[in-house]
Amino acid sequence: MSDVQLSKSRHRDLYFRAFFRLEWGSSVSDDGTLGRFWQRIVEHDLWAGLFAEVIHQLEQSKIIM
Repeated sequence: MSDVQLSKSRHRDLYFRAFFRLEWGSSVSDDGTLGRFWQRIVEHDLWAGLFAEVIHQLEQSKIIM
């Protein structure tokens, strides 16, 4: 999913809003903000640590084994 698609989904999709813990009246970041975030992750070579933390949290929650 592209940054633009994710941004649009967070504006209209109940599941995305629930996942991000956003109320209907709250504002969301735009696709440019998401793009800058991912760019910084790449620039600072943080992918491996970020991915490892997500996997760790999923394992701790017994979502994956």
